[in-house]
Amino acid sequence: MRAHLALFAATLVGCNADSSSLLCGAGTVEVNGACTVVPVPPPCGPGTHNMGGVCAPDSAGFEIRVIATEMPADPFAKIPVLAIGTRSDGGPALDEVVFNTSRAGAGTFSPASATLTPLGTTAFYTPCSTSTPGCVGPVTLTLALATAPREVVASVDIELQPQDGVGSAMPCLVGGNVRR
Repeated sequence: MRAHLALFAATLVGCNADSSSLLCGAGTVEVNGACTVVPVPPPCGPGTHNMGGVCAPDSAGFEIRVIATEMPADPFAKIPVLAIGTRSDGGPALDEVVFNTSRAGAGTFSPASATLTPLGTTAFYTPCSTSTPGCVGPVTLTLALATAPREVVASVDIELQPQDGVGSAMPCLVGGNVRR
């Protein structure tokens, strides 16, 4: 009985009778026979969380980017639109996506759907013509997942303006358009 009391008393003060392990308090762990403070990871900003010491997005996210938000209503222009996706663990989303516009007749995409790569994907937006009634004005370029094509996951607002002169420099703003 006396041995059991000694073991109980030793456990209360932080070690057992044979001194092989410590009982460490909250926020500490036993390392090499001593209680060591557990490091607390730095806080992450809004919309992110700590994942293995790195701040990662809370949820999957998608975005689309364009060169400019004001562009001529030029049906011969091929305006690059970059789509990027991120999974909730911070890695690239590799989903099949669908491009569209907020109003019918505002232009078309080529291709209209694509599969994201680790660096995203590019589609080319061709605006409607200045001479088409209702073409000029605000329009939203949209991105949706192919599995839910009516649910917009990303968008960018642009303004289609009346075309001045013969054409637009927009097609020339994309690299690799050099002919000899």
